[in-house]
Order: sequence, then C-alpha cells, then structure tokens
Amino acid sequence: MSNHRVIAAVTAALKQVLQTVAASVVGGVDIRLGPPTAKIGEETTPRINLFLFRISPNAALRNGHLPVRGSDGSRRRRAEAAVDLHYILSFYGDASAFVPEKLLGATTVALEEVPALFASAIAGAVAAVEPPVADPSVAAALERVRITPQTLTLEEFSKIWSIFFQVPYALSAVYLCSHVVLESQEVYGEAIPIVLREFLAGPVPGFSLLRAAADEAGTGPVLWGGPLHLAGKGLGKIGTGLSIDGKAMALDPDALSNGAIEIMLQAPLVDELAAGIHVVQAIAPKPTPATPEHLRRRTNAVSFALHPRITPGAVAANSIAVAFSPAVQEGQAVTLTLDARNAKGSPKVVLDPEPIDPNNPPAFPLGQLVFPFDALPAGDYLVRAQVDGIASLPDVVTDPNNPDFGLISGPLATVP
Repeated sequence: MSNHRVIAAVTAALKQVLQTVAASVVGGVDIRLGPPTAKIGEETTPRINLFLFRISPNAALRNGHLPVRGSDGSRRRRAEAAVDLHYILSFYGDASAFVPEKLLGATTVALEEVPALFASAIAGAVAAVEPPVADPSVAAALERVRITPQTLTLEEFSKIWSIFFQVPYALSAVYLCSHVVLESQEVYGEAIPIVLREFLAGPVPGFSLLRAAADEAGTGPVLWGGPLHLAGKGLGKIGTGLSIDGKAMALDPDALSNGAIEIMLQAPLVDELAAGIHVVQAIAPKPTPATPEHLRRRTNAVSFALHPRITPGAVAANSIAVAFSPAVQEGQAVTLTLDARNAKGSPKVVLDPEPIDPNNPPAFPLGQLVFPFDALPAGDYLVRAQVDGIASLPDVVTDPNNPDFGLISGPLATVP
C-alpha cells in the first residue's frame, strides 16, 4: 500500500543505484544526501551528492483518480497524489585525477542503460536502511519509476545553485523520477453490497417539460388555489406522476390530456406551497409493475414562480395588517409598499413587518403580518408586497364597459 514514505523509498533506491555505479569507477565513494555544502567542495574525497530539490504534480495522472468523497461528504476511497521528483546530482573528488568527470560519465551510462527503478530495487533499498525508511510493502504498491535526464540552461542551473548559500558550483546533472503516487491512510466505509442484480428494460419515448404556467398559453401568474399547467412531450400517459420540490405525487387521469398536465394547486393533492420559486418534474409511468419507484424516468426540471395574494386589513394610527395567501413561512423575506393615490405629497413608503419577539416567537406559517409605519398623510394607498422577491398581483379592472378598463384598481388601504 502506497503511503507518505514512498518518496523516501525512491530516494533510498536511487542512492543504492548510485552506490553500485560509483564503486565500479572509484573505490570508497560516499553517496551523500541533502543539499550540497561548501565543506564537501573543499575536500578531495570522491563523493556524489544526491538532493531532492523539487517535486511537481504529474500532469498525466493528477486527475486520474476517482472522487474521494460522495455528494453527502462521506469518504468513498483514499486520496491520491501523483508527483514527479526532481533530483540534482553533484560530483566531487580529486579534480586532477578527473574523478568528478568519471563519476558523472558512469552515472550517465548506468541511468541510460536502466532508466527505471523497479519494485525489487526499491524493496532492497528499503530493507538495507537502518532504521527502515518505509515498509517493504510500499515497493510493491509502486509502479515502475522512470528516470529521465533533464536539460537545464546555464541560467536555470545558476538559479538552482543560488539557493545553496555560499556553496561553490560543482559538476552536476539533474534527473526526473516519474511518477510516484502518494496515498492517504484514512479508513473509509465499505460500499453497500448489492443484494439483487436485475436488469429492467422499457420503451424510452420523448419525455420532457417545456414550461410551467397558469394556463395553456403560458401566460398569467401562478397562484395558490389556482391551476398549474405543464406543457411538454410524452405527458399524457396514464400513470404519469408529478414532483414539486422533490416531493412526488400521483395524478388523477383527468389531469392528463393532450400531452399536458394540469392540476389545481390546493390541498389535498398538494401541500401548501410557500410563495417563491418552485421546481417541478414529471415522472414517467412504470414500464413494468416490478420497476422500483426510484428507477422511474423523470423529465428535466422547470421552475415556476408562485405569487402571493394579499388582502389589506384594518389600518391603525401607525400600522397596517395584511393577510397573505399562501401563508408566510419562517425565514421568508417580506416587504410591503404603500403607494399613495390621492394623499397630499404623494408619498411612497416601503415597510418591514413587525420584528419577531425572540421570547415569544409566533407559530409559523403566518397568514397575517402587521407592518408598522410613521405618520402618513390621510388617503388611499395602493398596497403591494414582495415575498422572497416575488411580487403580489394588483387588482385590475376587467369590465370592458368601465372607463378604467385595464387599469390597476387595488388592493387599496385607506389611512384615516
């Protein structure tokens, strides 16, 4: 099983490879780990300095693993990170005997002949280190680690060497070990076993929703207690169901006609909805009686706005009571606008409902809210409300013989 020790295991294996190569060239060669220092540059001891100076995400595999967590946040599998290891090899020794050049040449040939670290080599290197840098099982979890020489410009070498404070440059080469996978050791829950394997088949006709509105023409506001008309494809089959905000319901055959669905938004078919935006889907009939409920096909989701209806009540000296249908749910944002029709100064005010007493909170949903206000001029006011951003509807004169036909007539409230 791969874990956080695999990087140390790769470094140990690469050190062992260099030790074998160096022994064939010069006796008594030391393989040193870590950044080079000024002191080793002053000595004539034959030495190869091995330093892991950088790691980088492996571009090919960084997104190769499956999601670690499910949509509910539960752990599905261990996290993985695929990385590449960048090493700088520096060669030291008696320059008059060309020891650095000999070590570099032998290393270049050896890593070209066998440009990889295999599991057996990594396992041997891990076992040879005291104390062990990793468990031997780490080697079995690693795939072949490829070793590739890297070409750096003089400027890039200068930048790398500049991080070694006051260390003279030594003959060096850079190699890339790719790739190494690190895996977390977190325990994750077992998947739920499959008890029954069964294949279900059925016809798949066109089945979709185009719109949700109050009428077939797609115009007019949707109101609680009024109709909801769904237009689409494949909606007229007996057994078709409906889902509003994820709550499924069976439909009477009378609600299905001409490839459409029309229901009344009222109890007992539909629990009272709050004013605001709602999402609806049609649910296809079961292709066979044995089909589980969760495998029934669903259409795309469409949304509709449920507008509130308001009825202004009595106006006191500094407040107005307004009834709402549907009732206001806890947490909904509500505002009231009073638009003067004939009051002096033609004021327009936006009111908030009375604040809730935390020591005596009301029982939601609330069919009526009280809106306090400062002194207003006497007169008639057009009353409008917004619930979660959805506006109430005005009263409009519908009598074509009325001279005010088509104009807004209410709802009105009179401030004495």
